Amino acid sequence: WEGVEGLEYENGTHCFVAEEDEAIAEMTAALLRDRQRRELVREAARTLILERYSPAPVLARMRDVHEHVAGSKDHLVGCRANPGFLTD
Repeated sequence: WEGVEGLEYENGTHCFVAEEDEAIAEMTAALLRDRQRRELVREAARTLILERYSPAPVLARMRDVHEHVAGSKDHLVGCRANPGFLTD
């Protein structure tokens, strides 16, 4: 789906995805009418992004991959001390 490629989301829980513009418009209108549902979706989407796609979990997954490929954790001590190592 365009706009959510690569994201691990649940349609209807974290966002609403549809092929047809009319379906998206209907889902949007339904959310505008239902404050409680809107808040639940907003909170679920925010939690998903913070837990899976914010810098800390992304860097942790990158570090895990690096550790797996390298086969050793000892050489990464400096990277853990400097989480900005990828942008330095």
